[in-house]
Amino acid sequence: MTRIEATKVLASTFQTLSESDQNQFMSICNTLLQVNYIVNRQSDYGVYDFINQHVEAFQAYFLLSGFKLMINPEHRLAAIVNEEGMNRMKLKKFETVIILALRMLYHRKMGKISLASQVEIDVRELHEEIARVGYAPEDNRVTKTELLPTLALFRRYNLINYIARDFNDDSRLIIYPSIAIAVGYESIIEANDRFLSLSKGGDIDDNEEIDENQDDQLDVL
Repeated sequence: MTRIEATKVLASTFQTLSESDQNQFMSICNTLLQVNYIVNRQSDYGVYDFINQHVEAFQAYFLLSGFKLMINPEHRLAAIVNEEGMNRMKLKKFETVIILALRMLYHRKMGKISLASQVEIDVRELHEEIARVGYAPEDNRVTKTELLPTLALFRRYNLINYIARDFNDDSRLIIYPSIAIAVGYESIIEANDRFLSLSKGGDIDDNEEIDENQDDQLDVL
């Protein structure tokens, strides 16, 4: 679809939408530009269906905005990606370690769950994964004060979710399939190698770039 074609598709679709549907369309676009991912959770019920119903118009809108709309019917997931490699979020080393740990846990759990589109872990498993690569051994694990701001960041962008107020080892975390898009390595082996290299001091500066698509003040894709 060219930009001229996208303009025509968008104009044609808007002529057929009611005012409430037009408002919903723009609300969804703004949400995707803010958090990048629409995932299959209770608060998003109906949103994916609306996107799928008007997928060409959404594709046209994001094409004009410099993004590509990605649809995953299996997981009822919608995401936007900047194909020019712009708007890349820069994560600090600790944040990178945590997102890679979550990505590895998602991959491992999905291999055992045939029907689920998301996986659940407890905080203990996250600590164990961090310890596995030697970044923070079990006898000197990262603190709740260190961990919570990073988890809150990833929850903001619909990569994970949690409801616990008093975080402990038994607190549950939900990892959404959007994590597989955010951590854009060609293979899980490459992601694991990157994870291991970071634990040993790795060859990165303090602001690691991750394929995390956003459109705000951060340097994102």
